[in-house]
Amino acid sequence: MKFFKWGAPFLVSALLLAWIFADIDFDRILAKLDSQTLVTFIPALVAFLGISLLIEAICLVDVVSHTHPFSNLVVAARIKAASYPLGILNYALGIGAVTLLLRRRVGMSLSEAAGAVFVIGLFDLGTLVGVIVLAAALMGTNAPGLQI
Repeated sequence: MKFFKWGAPFLVSALLLAWIFADIDFDRILAKLDSQTLVTFIPALVAFLGISLLIEAICLVDVVSHTHPFSNLVVAARIKAASYPLGILNYALGIGAVTLLLRRRVGMSLSEAAGAVFVIGLFDLGTLVGVIVLAAALMGTNAPGLQI
């Protein structure tokens, strides 16, 4: 029973990823990539994913630790990583997974966990708006809009 409890999340994640990637022709993708591209792309991808997961874990710990004693970055990273396959399918499923995992792992009530996830979503939205404003300011065209 302990093996099933430990292995079930990995099995569910693997099945979801297999379903998501079932229609992708990886042979055509690999045919387009040469060895030089892979040598550059794979380390950059791994670095991006690792740094992104670390930032999300730090954000999760920072938001949750204001109301509950939670400071474990590894648990926060596991919570975020477990929600990624569901988030690929549907954003609401991903944030729902984070909410339920916060409830189970940290002991938050469902409303507290949903509130924490909402605050993190507001951080994401604020960052997105900031990037859009910066990009609009740096467009360098004569079109009406925000320019520096």
